[in-house]
Amino acid sequence: MNGALAILFSSIFIWKATKGLPFTNDKQALSSDSVRFLVLADWGGSPYPPFTTGVQVRVAHQMALKAEKEKVSFVLALGDNFYMNGVVGFYDERFKTTFEEVYHQESLNIPWYIIAGNHDHYGTVESQILYSTISNRWNFPDFYYKESKTLPGGKVLDILFLDTYILCGPTYNTPFGHRIRAPLYYSWAESQWEWIQSNLKESK
Repeated sequence: MNGALAILFSSIFIWKATKGLPFTNDKQALSSDSVRFLVLADWGGSPYPPFTTGVQVRVAHQMALKAEKEKVSFVLALGDNFYMNGVVGFYDERFKTTFEEVYHQESLNIPWYIIAGNHDHYGTVESQILYSTISNRWNFPDFYYKESKTLPGGKVLDILFLDTYILCGPTYNTPFGHRIRAPLYYSWAESQWEWIQSNLKESK
């Protein structure tokens, strides 16, 4: 990810009193005032066979236990989905080895909402977007997008998924660590900023 900005901007949560899609059909969760979901990032396994790590597998196990206990409704996956250079096509075996076979538990067979990190941009993010058309739980409709969920009590949670690689540009090494220079394409970055401002204005 592109440092702190990726953590800050990858997901923004807005409450508003309009209607959206129910965030869960679970009666126990709906009887609560809480919203239950998991968030992870920098989870992209290994670039070498078997394309996962022991840490990733153990984290997936704990996620599954927590999801089952707390009746979690969805997962936010906030980038660096495939180390080190993303994927090369929607048929890439990494979808199977780094995602499907690791997060295979029934409690994690829920919607996953995906956004790209800088390592994903080293491959083809379009391939991760296309994977949404063949997966029942992988949701990645565009480089940046909004997802709205109706909460207990009728309010709506708007989640804005942002691409900070587009907004800020790639990182580069210096003697003082990683730095961000500037967007690669200013027009694309400005379009996303305008989209962010418009959605924030609407979510009151």
